[in-house]
Amino acid sequence: MAGWRAVDQEPVASRQAIAEGLEAVLSAIESMSEGARPVVAACWQDEAYVDVPARLLARVAEVADLIVACSGRPRLPEGVCHIVLDDTDPVADEWSLVALCGPRGVALVAHEVAANLPAGTVEGGRAFRYDVTDEAPVVVSHARRLARVFGARQTPRAAALLAEATTTLVETDQQAAAGTTAPNAATDLPARVHAIIDAADGTRRGETMERTEPSGLAALAGWLADAGPRAPALGMVVVRAEGRG
Repeated sequence: MAGWRAVDQEPVASRQAIAEGLEAVLSAIESMSEGARPVVAACWQDEAYVDVPARLLARVAEVADLIVACSGRPRLPEGVCHIVLDDTDPVADEWSLVALCGPRGVALVAHEVAANLPAGTVEGGRAFRYDVTDEAPVVVSHARRLARVFGARQTPRAAALLAEATTTLVETDQQAAAGTTAPNAATDLPARVHAIIDAADGTRRGETMERTEPSGLAALAGWLADAGPRAPALGMVVVRAEGRG
């Protein structure tokens, strides 16, 4: 995808775990709104996958301007700009959120990986390579990428808000680099979000393996749960030898 460079070092997680990471970022946006109104651009693929709690979206919509891209007609809070996606859209394989607020920004960007890439822990055969960062140049890069993809489908107001927020973050970062202003203090948000995603997948792995079957079958069941329908077809025959009485 244009503007997205997946590398081997980027972790892989299930969609369910990524959703928990998105919730964590959205929760942090509420605290970012002190003194300025954040602008949030998000992609959530199909409307069925907009499973971030409605109450959380409603709270964020009160303090931030939301621009959500997905297919169908999701239930979104009033005033949220909805951009309709189809399968040919460059962001149709993506679960991402970019938040901009004055001198601060954070991005959680996740793209679905192909079947021949390491699957890690997968929900229903779906895995996402992701990155979460608050480094201004990276956040700006993702914000501009989404703005180009959204294009004219944004409302004029949403486009202007996203452009203004991106420009503000760029100018603040340039001033800090030039030494005319103090650099923004680093936050622990990316590390916390990564830990939340990793813990969500760890919980899933544990639940998968807590089965009553013999350990070998439990391990196989865990592999199948992670590999899902994208895995190669597998045939298995279990033969039980009964003792002769």
